[in-house]
Amino acid sequence: MKRILYYSLVLLAAGNGMLQAQNWIHGKVVDKEERPVDGVAVVLQTLDSTYIDAVVTDSLGAFMLNQEAGPNYRLLFQHLLYEPVCKKISTADAGTISLTEKDYELEGVVVKAERPQVKVENGALKYDVPQLMKDKAVSNAFEVVKQIPGVISTDDAVQLLGAGSPSIVINGQLTTMSVDQLVGLLKTIPASRVCNVEIMYNAPAKYNIKGAMINVVLDKETVEKNTLQGETGVDYLQRHYAEGKVHGNLLYSTSRFNIDFLANGAKGRNYMGEEIQALHTLKDQVTEVNQSGRGTRSGIDGTMRLGMDYTFKNDDRLSAAYYLTAGKFDLERTAATTFQVLESGQPVEERLSRTYIEGNSALHNVRIQYDGNSGLMAGADFTRYHSPGFQTFVDQSHETTVTDMQNNSKQDISQGALFINHSHTFETGWALNYGVHGGFTSSKTYIDYHYCPVKVD
Repeated sequence: MKRILYYSLVLLAAGNGMLQAQNWIHGKVVDKEERPVDGVAVVLQTLDSTYIDAVVTDSLGAFMLNQEAGPNYRLLFQHLLYEPVCKKISTADAGTISLTEKDYELEGVVVKAERPQVKVENGALKYDVPQLMKDKAVSNAFEVVKQIPGVISTDDAVQLLGAGSPSIVINGQLTTMSVDQLVGLLKTIPASRVCNVEIMYNAPAKYNIKGAMINVVLDKETVEKNTLQGETGVDYLQRHYAEGKVHGNLLYSTSRFNIDFLANGAKGRNYMGEEIQALHTLKDQVTEVNQSGRGTRSGIDGTMRLGMDYTFKNDDRLSAAYYLTAGKFDLERTAATTFQVLESGQPVEERLSRTYIEGNSALHNVRIQYDGNSGLMAGADFTRYHSPGFQTFVDQSHETTVTDMQNNSKQDISQGALFINHSHTFETGWALNYGVHGGFTSSKTYIDYHYCPVKVD
């Protein structure tokens, strides 16, 4: 009797588990030829882009999220070799989702990489960059980020599918640098230094970031023997004028200590020109405007980063980094413009303008952070930006009226942050994150403007 009761309880529990599993969101992902696609990142969101959960399809293309369906849910499907897909769901069975394959063309040859390795860890999609970029022509960390499934980029702007503009961090460490400044830093880091990229649609509280986040993790594996490695390169570009670039990096590693240094610089001259024609209507008169503009820009800029980290015997880690980017440029432009009121018999008005701009900028960033094995994380970050500039503008018409304008400007921005966080994981698997984050910002802008219209006899 007891045995019968025991088996009845087992069958009842199994039946309840199967019934609950049927209520969980599930489906299958295939390509256009109905073949299953594994390694697809499946992200569950609400319709207002709030992150719920994420999984990766198995070798049969199947997926299951430990969530019940709702009327305001949608699924995002992301894979390096396929176009991203977004699907709204209202039932647990999401059905079969068909992905359209991408073609990567390089010098007339279609290259198909191996399927990427992606894992879901603590709510983050973790991409194995060496495997993901195995057959990709990428040279720096920012190009790696642009290749990650779900990341949409236009020039230097980065968007995350279903989450808008994400925050970007390096090695999970807080910084006061802006997204544009971080993009500039990523462009100086060789692609070979990137170990993995983590996509978080809802960053944990310990990162002091609201919303989505992209974490670029650099390769700093511990080694048994002391190692020294590095690389250097030179680029030359010939257009109307010549431009040259040089870059290099070094990494020294021991079992507990790592130090890395990278630097690059560029110097060149660019030519620009345009022809513009427009018809401007005011009341009953049409004015034809023709402009021919020419200009040159010459400049020099460079970046440098020095980073160090030390791991103690108890696995606590102390890290520090200094980043500098600076540049100087000169811009000269001339423009010849004519104005003629059509069908009026009025003479053509001609104007000649000349512009000269001289600019300088320097950005310093210093960061120090301590990561304890007990979940404690504390640190500080400071950014300083300085940018003086000078500009002149002269405009002369055939009526011999000359306008002379001069502008001296200077911008100084300082921003700092202090933070301390602690994460505690309970035996049940739940985690508690709490901490304090504070900072300051100082911004000063100076403009000295002179306007002098002169009548020449």
